[in-house]
Amino acid sequence: MKLQRYGEAGRAYLACAAKSPQDPMLQFDLARLYDKQGLPKDAAAAYKRALKLKPDPKTTVAILNNLAWLLSLDKETLDEAVDRAQEALRMYSKNPDLGSPGGSLLDTLGWIYFKKGDLTKARETLQKALQASPVQPTITYHMGRVFEGLGQLKPAIHYYIKALHFNPNFPEANDTRPRIALLRSRITD
Repeated sequence: MKLQRYGEAGRAYLACAAKSPQDPMLQFDLARLYDKQGLPKDAAAAYKRALKLKPDPKTTVAILNNLAWLLSLDKETLDEAVDRAQEALRMYSKNPDLGSPGGSLLDTLGWIYFKKGDLTKARETLQKALQASPVQPTITYHMGRVFEGLGQLKPAIHYYIKALHFNPNFPEANDTRPRIALLRSRITD
C-alpha cells in the first residue's frame, strides 16, 4: 500500500478510486493524496488519468497546473511542464467564468522558466504573477531567485525580505534567510 501515512482513510480512498475509475474528481483527489505522500510519479499518473476523463474546465485548469508543477521537479520533463502550464493558462483565458486564479498559474509557468534557465521569461511571467497576487510570499520568493540568478543582488534581497514580511513561515522561508545573508555578504565584499 503506497498511502501508508494516511492509514485507513488512504486505503478507503484507493478502494473508492478503484471502484470509480471514470470519476475525474476521484483521480484528481487521488493525485493530490499521492503528492502529499511524496509520490510525484504516482501523482502525475493520476493527474493524467483525470485529464483523460475530461473534467470541468475549473478542475482541468487545476489539474494542468498541478501536473506542470510536478513535472517541473524532474529536469527531464521541464518541456512537458511548460506545455502543461501554458495549456492551463490558455484554458483559463478561454473560460472567464472561472474567476481569478490569482498569480498561481503564472507563478507555476514562471518558476518552470526559471528551472529551465530562461531568466528573462521567468522574470516577465513572475512579474505578471505578482501583479495578480502582490502579497503572495512564494511568488515573491521566486522573483527573488530570478534576480539572484540574473546577478542583481539588491533586488533579490528586496524580494526575499518582502516574502518574509508577508509570511515569516512560508514554505521557502528556511531557504530565504540564508540567501539574504549570503547575498548581503557578497554586496559588502
